[in-house]
Amino acid sequence: MLFVNGGAGYAECLDDERISWWAKFFEISAPLQKKILIDERDVAIFKKLYQKMEGKTLVAVVNHWHVPGIEAHWRNATGTEIQEEPINPIGDMDINDLMETDLVTDALNRLYAKNANSEPIGSYVYLTHYHKYCQEYERARHCDFDSYKDPKLEHSLYLGENDHVDNLPYEHAHH
Repeated sequence: MLFVNGGAGYAECLDDERISWWAKFFEISAPLQKKILIDERDVAIFKKLYQKMEGKTLVAVVNHWHVPGIEAHWRNATGTEIQEEPINPIGDMDINDLMETDLVTDALNRLYAKNANSEPIGSYVYLTHYHKYCQEYERARHCDFDSYKDPKLEHSLYLGENDHVDNLPYEHAHH
């Protein structure tokens, strides 16, 4: 959206969720700058609002970057924090979504394998943290065979790993 609409157009669609995402991104990519430009400014604005402004209703026009921080400081100072239910990491896991992701992944793996005239490289989601799958996905390939003498055993060895191996228990077939 930023690329298509440009900075001014993108700024028009910023909501609390997008601002929070950008603030967290800024915190990860430039933590000291985020502390200076956002966090310390949040505290300064909050102190001015809370200590120096009088009246029952306060109105302030601030940059959207500062709204979540000012609100957090205000709720903390006034004791009006929203108490949310604790998260149950197991009970809150969306198992249906995980199973659907696995089904879609399996279907896409089968489709790509059919188009490539090969077998699927695995039944796992490709974007995974496990380095063996990400860095050595050809080693995780699945191959069915009857015994060690089955010539189809080489079906999963598609890079010519056995081209120069002597004394194979079966006749070497080039694929």
